[in-house]
Order: sequence, then C-alpha cells, then structure tokens
Amino acid sequence: MPIKPCEIDSDAINHCKALFLEAGRLNDQAYAVLDEPFSTQTMHKFSAAKKCADEKYHQAWREWLMAREHAQPMTAPPPASHRDGR
Repeated sequence: MPIKPCEIDSDAINHCKALFLEAGRLNDQAYAVLDEPFSTQTMHKFSAAKKCADEKYHQAWREWLMAREHAQPMTAPPPASHRDGR
C-alpha cells in the first residue's frame, strides 16, 4: 500500500524529535553504566536506566504516530501547463 504524502505540523515534528533525542541520550546513559565495575547494583542501575530510555522511546513513537494521524494530506501542485497560465 503506497504511503500518501502529508503535512505534519512543524511543532509536532520538533516535539517528537526532542523526545527521540532524549530517548537516545537516556539510552547512552544506560549503556555507560556498564562501564562501571560489574556488580548486582550495576545491573540494577542499568536495568532502571534502560527502562527509562525505553519508556521515553515509546512515548516518542506514540506521539509521532498521533502527529501522523492528525496530519493534513498534501495537495498536489497544479500541472506545469496550468502554472504558467496556459
């Protein structure tokens, strides 16, 4: 099924972008915990940090889907013969 082009509000795009970037930052922080000496506490810290990153990623994805759902279909430009008055 072809994807129809649509116009998504730039504020919604910027918001989603910020959420995805934050999810990536949190994910990087989670994996940085694994550079610490291995212990049960380290694994708990990693698991908690990774859970936060995953939750942020899921939030970003849900909001992206909502933005797409509310997007306006793009209108096709008129044919070239109509644009120049012919």
